[in-house]
Amino acid sequence: MVKTANVTKADKFIQHTIGRNGLGCIVGEKGTGKTFVKRKIIGKYQEKSSFKVVEITPIDDNVKNITQIMAAMIDDISGEPIRRDSESRRRQLRRVLGDSSQNYTIILAIDEAQDLHKSTIRGIKKLHELGWGTHDKLFTVLFFGQPSFETKINDDELGPRIRKIKMQPLTKAEKGLFVPDKTVFTSKAYEQFIRRVKPTPLCIEQDYEQLLSLAQDLDLDQIDEQMLSDYYSIDIRQHLRSFGMSTRQMQKDIEETTGERVSVTALSQYKNGKYAGDNNKMDVLMQRYIHQKVCASV
Repeated sequence: MVKTANVTKADKFIQHTIGRNGLGCIVGEKGTGKTFVKRKIIGKYQEKSSFKVVEITPIDDNVKNITQIMAAMIDDISGEPIRRDSESRRRQLRRVLGDSSQNYTIILAIDEAQDLHKSTIRGIKKLHELGWGTHDKLFTVLFFGQPSFETKINDDELGPRIRKIKMQPLTKAEKGLFVPDKTVFTSKAYEQFIRRVKPTPLCIEQDYEQLLSLAQDLDLDQIDEQMLSDYYSIDIRQHLRSFGMSTRQMQKDIEETTGERVSVTALSQYKNGKYAGDNNKMDVLMQRYIHQKVCASV
């Protein structure tokens, strides 16, 4: 497992949440490594015979429904035929949880939790409150979601009960841990790649694969600085166009966002790949602008 600050923090958080059969969520932007953490850390519990892990991904309306989540839990934990009506199903789940929790540690892991309806999150909280005999908190719930999930639990009912941690951007040193083979770059190109790639595992993987494919198409032995410069300049221009602003509007927004002034003419030339000035300097400014815009929207 790649050991980053995020992984170490998430591992401790998950261990603590499981230790108290609590409710917890790991929040981060797309690509920050939530799925990696879930696969590596939750995966190790799946391999232990003393654990039963139920995984949910709310990719369609069916599994956003609390009755479908109950059905998945009953099926994965016991394999019993599932009762039809909701009250019988709730009682069945309570019994299954009560019996199984005597011999197993039970984890409900929910990916893409931001797609859950708020009523479903409340329903999961109520399931978590089910008891059996003298025992309560029969299982652990771990949500993995994007920042919009936080807005759904930011109330007096859910907020105090669901502990949270946030995934942070990778450091420069941590970025290198996700590069499969550094020798595909020249030494200077590798330094430039680490400096310019976005600090998330997903972006590093995607950029690495695209650059490697490009080098193979061009029949190059290594990725060099010029290829990197061309690749990231195109990516930046595409991102700028996605904001949907006129060049004059963007020129004003860049100054308000970064404090740096760039002429309308230079910005227009840059967006169209025809800028004759210092493209590296302009790339740095535009990357800072994009980063600040994205952060401000979170």
